[in-house]
Amino acid sequence: MFHFPADPLFRDPMILTCPACTTRYQVETERFAPPGRQVRCAKCGHVWFQSSQEPEIVPEQEAEPVVVMSQEPEAAMGSDDLPAVHSYAAPTRDDYPVVPKRRFAAGRALGWLVLLLLIGSFIVALLQFRLAIATMWPQAATFYSAIHMPVNVRGLAFSDVVYQMSTEDGQPVLTVSGRLANITKHDLPLPMLRVDLNDDQKRSLYHWTFDSGASTLAAGGSLSFVTRLSNPPVETRNLLLRFADAGDDPGVPAKQADAPAAAPAPAKP
Repeated sequence: MFHFPADPLFRDPMILTCPACTTRYQVETERFAPPGRQVRCAKCGHVWFQSSQEPEIVPEQEAEPVVVMSQEPEAAMGSDDLPAVHSYAAPTRDDYPVVPKRRFAAGRALGWLVLLLLIGSFIVALLQFRLAIATMWPQAATFYSAIHMPVNVRGLAFSDVVYQMSTEDGQPVLTVSGRLANITKHDLPLPMLRVDLNDDQKRSLYHWTFDSGASTLAAGGSLSFVTRLSNPPVETRNLLLRFADAGDDPGVPAKQADAPAAAPAPAKP
């Protein structure tokens, strides 16, 4: 009868578990020829039959019990005739370090705080530098107007605007006056100004452009202006004062059926 032991270099060790005290041990696989042999727990003394891992030819002689030794010095001292084997315990959940939940909660709170600070800083910058933003990106002016924070991209502002009707030489005369201020910290060129006359449906009746009287306005400076129109359309209900766009005509009557036959002309100041 021949027994072919497994090569220990290519065989995994066996893990034995005591049925009585559940202590686990690691032993060499070649010590357990088929079908197995009696083993005794070094901790509690319990004896049980441990089968081998794979079937092989069983020797005729009965194998002597193997004493499985534990890591405890007291259990290993009384068995000089048997090689000692080391116990093995599988890692459990308690063997891993536990990160306190408080640390996770603090990290999460810090992350939210940083996010809120970033959002707040962005909103403050968006409002504080709205003039510079609207200057570089004119479409942003529409956004600021929608949130009731209009931006003056030109840097020029109207104030004290007044219009009144009077009669001179039997003809009605419309007078529009006010002030124009430079709200920036540098000199600005002055564009032409434009007056639009609309009816109660806000349809254009007539418009004209005029010069404010200066080509530039110093930083923080202001000037007064006045313009007059004789014989304005009688349907006029609304007046709009604004800066003239490039290419605006000096005065164009609306093309309507009830428009006056002769276009009114600006009166001389």
